[in-house]
Amino acid sequence: FVGCDISSNTMRTPNTSKGAGVHINSSTTDFDSCTVNGNFGGRGIATDGNSGNTYFWYGEINGNTHGGIRSACNRFDIRYSTINGNSSTDHGGAANCNWGVLYIYRCEVNDNLSSQEGGGVYSSGTTYVYYSTFSGNTASNGGAVSNHLYFRTHGSVYTLNQAGTYGGAIYMYGTTYVGECTVAGNTAANTGGGLYAHSHGTGGHTRSTIVRNNSPN
Repeated sequence: FVGCDISSNTMRTPNTSKGAGVHINSSTTDFDSCTVNGNFGGRGIATDGNSGNTYFWYGEINGNTHGGIRSACNRFDIRYSTINGNSSTDHGGAANCNWGVLYIYRCEVNDNLSSQEGGGVYSSGTTYVYYSTFSGNTASNGGAVSNHLYFRTHGSVYTLNQAGTYGGAIYMYGTTYVGECTVAGNTAANTGGGLYAHSHGTGGHTRSTIVRNNSPN
C-alpha cells in the first residue's frame, strides 16, 4: 500500500481483534505514507497469529473508534507516524501487542483512550519504543503503557497521561526497561503517578528524568 487512504470503514459486528480498515492474515504487508483514520467497529489495522511482518512508515492511524492497531504477527514495525485519538473498550487504545514484536520509532502516540489498560500501548508480547512521544493518553492502568511481558523504551517522552488506578505513564507488570526518557506531569488516581511497578514486574531505569507526576498514595 503506497499513499492510500483507508478511512471511514465500518465493521457491522464490532470486534477489537479484527481490522475495520485492514485485516492482515498470513502475509507480509508494507504501508508507505498511508492514512488509516476514522474506522469503526474494529481496529484501524489488525494482524492475526499467522501473519508475517507488517511495516507502517510515514503515515497516520488516527481516530479509529475500536483501537488503532492490533499486533499479533512476527513483527509490526511503525516509524515516523502518528497514532492519535484512537479509543478502545479493550486493552490498548492506540496499539495492542497481543504477541510477537511491536516496534515504534519516532512516532507520536497522543490522546488515545482505553477503558481497560494501556491508553497508548498494551503489551502482552515484546514492545520497543524509541524516540517517541506519548502524551494525553488515558486508561485504567498505564495511561501511556501497560506492560505484561516485555517493554523497552529509550529516548522517549511521556507527559500528561492519566491512569484511573495505577501508573499514570507506565504500568509495569512484566519486564520493563526505561532509558534516557522523560516522564513528567502524569497522574494516577491511586498509586504511581509516573511509574507503577507491580510485584511481578522486573527491569531497570537508566538516566531518565521522572518529575512532577501526581498520585494520592
